[in-house]
Amino acid sequence: MEFISIFLTLFLTSIKAFQINTTFQFGSNYEVFYQWKQIDYNFPNNSYRTELINNGGFIQKNCVPTGIKIFQDKVFITTPRYSPGVPYTLSVIPYKKSYFDQIFRRNNGPKLTPYPSHQMNQIGTCSALQLVQAMELDQYNRLWIVDVGRVEILTDMPKNNCAAKLVIVDLMNGNKIERVYEFPNSVVPRDGNVIKDTQVACTSREDCFAYISNINATEVSALIIYDYKNNDSWMAYHPSMLADPEKADVTIEGTSASVPFGITALGLTPKSTNFSTLYFSKIAGDHIYRINTSTLKNNTRLKMNSSLLDIEVQDVGAKPSGQSDGSAMDNRGRWYFGSLPESAVYFVDTTGNPVNLAGTEMKAVGNRREMQWPDTFSFDGVGNLLFTTNRFQLVDAQMINPNEVNYRLIRFRTDSVSYLSG
Repeated sequence: MEFISIFLTLFLTSIKAFQINTTFQFGSNYEVFYQWKQIDYNFPNNSYRTELINNGGFIQKNCVPTGIKIFQDKVFITTPRYSPGVPYTLSVIPYKKSYFDQIFRRNNGPKLTPYPSHQMNQIGTCSALQLVQAMELDQYNRLWIVDVGRVEILTDMPKNNCAAKLVIVDLMNGNKIERVYEFPNSVVPRDGNVIKDTQVACTSREDCFAYISNINATEVSALIIYDYKNNDSWMAYHPSMLADPEKADVTIEGTSASVPFGITALGLTPKSTNFSTLYFSKIAGDHIYRINTSTLKNNTRLKMNSSLLDIEVQDVGAKPSGQSDGSAMDNRGRWYFGSLPESAVYFVDTTGNPVNLAGTEMKAVGNRREMQWPDTFSFDGVGNLLFTTNRFQLVDAQMINPNEVNYRLIRFRTDSVSYLSG
């Protein structure tokens, strides 16, 4: 009886502590929703997992979570094939936890289940997903998946087996693949692209434009525009999209990483503005820029000459918080982005298109241990913003310790939803 009494006391204390830690308010507290030391998957069976380990098809230290999108009770999550040994590039995990998991499994996040299927993640099969970094979820419950097509892109010998493509899945219709669009080589080069962040502007189910960043470090960094209604694409380029050589390295908690990448984070102003303005920044750079989307939708002109005029791209200041990776725009016009040097999340208010936008940034949350490398963001539709952190500076330096927590999914309150709503 004494043992049971002690156990119940400890159990109730744990619940009380957990409840205190997970009560979060905008700008102050946050919740570590999931965390992992290493990523694992739900393989078809254990023997297949063992086979992949033995033949180099599954190397856990190379499986790094980056992109997320939340739909109802699911979190879609990417593990890009930057290096060998990543068996699945797009997966799904539950957006819910039992009290047992919350209290006793806080250092062991769930295994990732390949999405849409095991077969749709096969390396070398060009109809399958090859390397997914980011996605977008539109207001018609469609998941827009951007596939680089190349694999092992951060190695000395990347494999450029497949063309880049856009895969659109109807989540409310049995995960039916609604469309697959293969980008022409003239728009997204097969042997050099690193397409990443995506914003989607839909004024109806058919009238949609997707804006996709090509952050390429070796070719020309540029913006890709896709017209859903006409099933067409083109490119827009400006020197502001290129990496700044003076910002091509970032130091996080004493470890430096090379980030020679151009245009990365994209923020589309909300539906209430008719998606009128696209903001962008780059990892190798600290300035924020904006473009009128009417300029980007002018395919007749941009197909003849993809270069944007200087007057069409406005520099709205340097972020005091430094370089950032991913970002998210909410329905109020607040653009959230991670600070790599500060291991934090900041936001700016784009309402009214202020001239010195960057200088108005405010800190939302931060933690130098748990928020190293804020990567990708997603609203959950009920007032929360979630983001991944993956200590990519340690991944880049090959210093990941499998005995430490390396990857986290973090949530905090914003009382807002995605730019696609309202």
